[in-house]
Amino acid sequence: MAEEAGHRELWTPPPCPWLMVSDEDENLTLHSPTGEQLQIVIPPELPQEIEHCCYGWLILIHKGVEHKKHDEHWFSLWNPLTDDRIHLPAFSIEPQQEESSSCNCRCILSSPPGNDDCMVIVIETKTPCFVFCRIGDKQWTVQPMPIDSEKYVSGLGFPFSPVICNGRLYFHTMNYDSRELFVFGIKSDHLELSIAGMEIPWGERASVKRIDLVESFGEIYAINQGRKGVYGCPDLQRVISLELYKLDLPRKEWIKVESFKDSVFFVSLDDNSLSCPAVGLEGNHVYYNTIYSFNMEDKTVSISSPHSKIKIQKSEYVYIRSFYIMPDTDSMSSYVERQISGSRKIKPEILRDTGSHKEEVAEAEFAYFGKLPSDVQSMIAKCLGLHDYMSFRVANKMCRLAAPPIRSSLPPLVTYDSLCNFIDPTCCKKYPIIIPNNEMKDVIMCYSSDGWCVMLQGEDSIFLWNPFTNKTIMLPNLPHKCRAIAACGFSTSPNSSDCVIVLLCDVELIIYIDFICLKDKQWKSIYASSFGRDTKICYDNNLSFYDGNFYFFTKHGKLGAVYLNGEGSASAHVREFKLPFSWPHFHHVFLCLLECDGKLLSVSVDSFGKWVRVFRLLDSKNRWKEVRDLGNHTLYISRLSSFSKPATLGMKNRVYLPRYYGKSVVYYSLDSRKFHCHSSEDILEDLDATKEQFFCGWVETKY
Repeated sequence: MAEEAGHRELWTPPPCPWLMVSDEDENLTLHSPTGEQLQIVIPPELPQEIEHCCYGWLILIHKGVEHKKHDEHWFSLWNPLTDDRIHLPAFSIEPQQEESSSCNCRCILSSPPGNDDCMVIVIETKTPCFVFCRIGDKQWTVQPMPIDSEKYVSGLGFPFSPVICNGRLYFHTMNYDSRELFVFGIKSDHLELSIAGMEIPWGERASVKRIDLVESFGEIYAINQGRKGVYGCPDLQRVISLELYKLDLPRKEWIKVESFKDSVFFVSLDDNSLSCPAVGLEGNHVYYNTIYSFNMEDKTVSISSPHSKIKIQKSEYVYIRSFYIMPDTDSMSSYVERQISGSRKIKPEILRDTGSHKEEVAEAEFAYFGKLPSDVQSMIAKCLGLHDYMSFRVANKMCRLAAPPIRSSLPPLVTYDSLCNFIDPTCCKKYPIIIPNNEMKDVIMCYSSDGWCVMLQGEDSIFLWNPFTNKTIMLPNLPHKCRAIAACGFSTSPNSSDCVIVLLCDVELIIYIDFICLKDKQWKSIYASSFGRDTKICYDNNLSFYDGNFYFFTKHGKLGAVYLNGEGSASAHVREFKLPFSWPHFHHVFLCLLECDGKLLSVSVDSFGKWVRVFRLLDSKNRWKEVRDLGNHTLYISRLSSFSKPATLGMKNRVYLPRYYGKSVVYYSLDSRKFHCHSSEDILEDLDATKEQFFCGWVETKY
């Protein structure tokens, strides 16, 4: 039973999760959103391994053969803020499990331990079965799980993301191409199956998916994170989409949620997810315990969060376990109700009337604008932003004469999630643009070069699109269905029929090299077996055409190459040398290749903004040399495209990133060794407060 903590001073934390961090020495620290820190030590008489966290309590567990005695506690509950402790009965082990070296399970509490109906539920993943007891019980109850055991164990995998809501236990299972929901009602002496194998929507297509279930104000939500990369290799995955679905339990269906401005979600990668009201926080955000956050409204990712003052994750590349913990306070419910009751809503009919009025005004203004003299129209065109200027040019012949083709010092950024948008880098405004074939769903942008974009529709249909001319080049279907294009490159501009397009395609975890010459109108494919079984492609570093070959990086920084033999065949090879610095955690580094002034360059960017490094390949010596001066060039790097351009006045020796700070795009100066804002004099120490679109790239302005 609960033990009082003596004279320890108690205090009421704010209604927002704290982040508990365990460093490499297993020291525990609680970090509040407002910067407070609390060092905690698990009492030595309690189990020392943290299995899960619920309602502000830690579920502690003994693991290892030396603890498998009936007179020892397997599980204990401990509240690190109040020091209350609850000892649970000995965990009985069936004889057939004695050979196991540890307990393989998921744990959760049905309600706060102070409630009379609190049940500790252990989901044993080997049998599978439920093992549960209520606070004060003398022994555990074992209940076989009433589902297809063979399918559950061998096909769908372990239960993930267990969560309690309204007296029900929810979790999902997973395999390569599906996620299935299971729901059990929590009764006094058993768990009753109510939903089995309900599929969770996958949303936008991606090669890898992660789904986290979270309870929020009595509702169940599924946070669907789409990643591009290698299945089973988190360090080779990049987030390209984030979607939210709410479960309609009576109708047994999922409803897509576009906005949740009154709430904030906190997700720990060890299956511990929480929500709280957007009080003192910006709503529409999903925060991850890796100090990343996602803004669902503008589709951006940032490394800032309410707990971004914690520097240990950013300063050392060591594995550090962390998870969110929500303090359980009596005042929480009334606090939330006051905040929700104070929210205001706008009537839909008012919005409709306003929109109708704006359309009438716009038509009248356009009619008047067409009567203006051409010199006046030219003066107006010079004051327009990038997208408005382009729209002005295509209005009619008079507008094209008044507004010559744009020659901006910065190329535009293009982003594509469910819609395609231009981002004007001079002011960071986002403008929607129409893609041909957009009536076909499931279109994603894979690559951009020389003003052209590679668009993949479905799993085998592909076409090229120029956003400035709206011209398309349809290509034959790919020779096989692919989950994702790992890398892509052009030998020259697609305006030439001699252009060769090379793709590295992920086909059921196998990489194929697909290539086509536009004048041949037929894809050819080879299996990249020469890469070796242990060679993994680094996703989001596209192919760079240099000296007649296509180059790319592997996950360990080795240089790979695709050789075109000139007779309709190709081969691939991975060189043994790599960049002259170590990266024990590759997912902390963004890496790209590009050609600049006849040389092959690599650009490496630390994800937290600690450094940017540029290297040049020395062909004769098969090694890299660091570059301090780009000469008369500027580099533009992104996950979809990377290229160099002759520098305009005042833009030498800069590396432009697909990130922005406020309303200004961010660049790194090789002269000052710092990050700067293009449209202001702000100097940034790191990338903490910057944002990056989910999936965007620079596009060279070519008409």
